[in-house]
Parts: sequence; structure tokens; C-alpha cells
Amino acid sequence: FGSLALGVRDALLHSNDFQWSPSRLMWQGTNPYLAHLAGDREHIILDQAPNYGHLLYILLWPFAMLSWDWAKPAWALANLLMLGHCVQAFWAKLPQPSQRLWWLVAVALMCVGYPVKITLGNGQQAMLCLFGLTLLMQHARQPWLGGLGLAILVTKYTFGVPVGAALLLLGCFGTVAVGAALSIAGWLFLSFWTHTSPLDTLLLPMKVASQDVPVSFFDLLSVFRILEREQLLAAPGAMRMAAGVILAVNAVFFAVVWWRRRALLAHPHGLAAALAGASLMSLGTIYHLGYDLVVTLFWAGALLLLRPTVGRAYKLSLLAMFLVYWSLPRVAKFLPVNPLNLDWMVALLALGLIAEAFRLVLSIPQSRQDMGA
Repeated sequence: FGSLALGVRDALLHSNDFQWSPSRLMWQGTNPYLAHLAGDREHIILDQAPNYGHLLYILLWPFAMLSWDWAKPAWALANLLMLGHCVQAFWAKLPQPSQRLWWLVAVALMCVGYPVKITLGNGQQAMLCLFGLTLLMQHARQPWLGGLGLAILVTKYTFGVPVGAALLLLGCFGTVAVGAALSIAGWLFLSFWTHTSPLDTLLLPMKVASQDVPVSFFDLLSVFRILEREQLLAAPGAMRMAAGVILAVNAVFFAVVWWRRRALLAHPHGLAAALAGASLMSLGTIYHLGYDLVVTLFWAGALLLLRPTVGRAYKLSLLAMFLVYWSLPRVAKFLPVNPLNLDWMVALLALGLIAEAFRLVLSIPQSRQDMGA
């Protein structure tokens, strides 16, 4: 609770990344992408570059209608409610007292760690992605609610695309169709509301995102960018090589999802495992910053759902996630050499997330007899 309180305090003081000003611009009839690209720093304030999907700026209208001083506490409260929704959703699905106890331990460790505090303090949208994942887990077979969860995820397209691919492979066609329709509707509405050609607006989120992409510490793309920066790989070929490796790794993962689809569909929590695996693949291969690790709380819950008894393996996995991904960013800056700036460390952290994604999907038993065993 102390860590959450500090996060809320920082939110009231800062919320630098909260997408309030782009949403407010859109509400007033101005295309926020074009305003940012034209260098408008009077209306696009702080670090609020509009690099998210079109639908986000419609979803944030209730906050955009508030003044900046009122929008910050309102968004902090919304983040806490979305976190609470995830906690309650897994609590309701976990039947054993030991599972519920360890779920609370996982939530406490996440809140004490780096991702939740920085998400709250910076006003980031990562908690919205966690909310979308949780909504999908609860309603994946209900196209409207599940589709809404996917559409929310697609606003952070680096999460939405791989999760949508997993849903397609598992036959959730109605959910994917509704998610795609809502996303397209958001794109068209933003275009017409701001009197902009839909064709011009379509790729603007990625154009904004490509302007300033710092190096992260746990994904394959950042590994190649570090190698390029240190001149260990030539600039023209480094990004092509990165694209090839990332596509190949994801292709293998989704081939495994397809191969295991019957087991995943037969298992009562196979869908949660696939969603968690797809989100881990996104984190481990595509560029993300530390606040996006909030979605690994979904991984902690999905892993508990797959284990009727909480054994040593889960406890060690949770401890490793806490020490490495949830805490290391806080302590690394105090070390003589920051390990998060080393290419081999970033590669190890990326491979750890990728390996866990594969382990989740492969751990589902093939038959009902295996499930009983």
C-alpha cells in the first residue's frame, strides 16, 4: 500500500506520459498525430507524444474533458481500479486457499517492484493493457466483451497484434472480428472528427513512435540496437537482421500455439496460458519500456491457474521475476556498472521472457488423462 501511495503521489505531481493532451486535442477537433509531427509543444505537453492506436484517444475522452489538475487524479484512480479488476478476476478463478495466498503474494511483489509505481507515477497506459488482457481471459468466447478487450490491447499494437494472432489460431474468430471492427471504427472516427484523410491517418501512430525510440533492457530489438550503437553490427543491416530474427522467433512460437491448439482449447485455463505466452513474446521480442512489465502480473496469475498445487517451481519463477524484472531497474543505477546497459544482459532478459512464453504453452497436458495426472 505504501508503494501504491507513492505511485499515486507521483501521478498527482507528474503523469508526464498520460495521453491526456493528445486526447483533448482530438476532442477539440485537431488531429493529435499531425500536431505532434508539426512540432506543437504548446498543446502536446510534457512527454505525451501520441504514439498509440487511434481508439485510445476516444476512450480517454472522459479524462480529456477534465482540466489537467483533475484528470491526473482521475486517471490514477482508474489505474487502481483496473489493477483491482485483474486481482479480483484471478482471485475468483483460483479455487485453492494456497493459490489465492500466492496470488496475493504475487500482487504484493508487483506493487512493491518497479512496474506498478512507475506506471502510476508516469500516468502510463500499461494498466489499460493489463485490463484488456484480463477482460479477454474472462470473455474470450463472448465476441462483444472479448472484442472490447482486444480493441483496448490494440491501442498498444505491440501487444494487440500478437495476442490477436493467438486468438485467431485458437478459433476466437468472433472476438477478433469485433476487436478489429472497433479498432477500425476508432481510426475512421478520429479521421473524420479531425477532418483528416483516413489514408493519411492510418500509419501516423507508428510514424510518431519511430521518431524517438530509446533502448530498453529486455527485448531482442533493443539487443540489436545496442549492437548497432556499439558498432558491432553495421547500421544498414542491423535492423534488417533484427526484423528477421524477431519474425522467426515469433513464427516458431505461433507454430507451437497452432500445434498445441487442441490441448489449449481442452484445458480450462489454456486460453489464459496462450494470452500470457503471447504477451511475454511481445515483451521479449518487440520494443517495450519497464512500465509495460505490469502485464507480467497476468503471467503470474495464469501460471497459478495451471498449477492445482503451488510448488517450488512457481515460487522460484515468481522470485526470479521479482528480483530480475520487477526490481533490477530500481537497484541497477546504484551499481558500479549498470548491467541493463550491457548487450549480453539485455539478451539474457529477452531470452528469459521468450523461454517462459514457450514453457507456458508447452506445459499444457495433451489429454484429459494427462490433466488428471
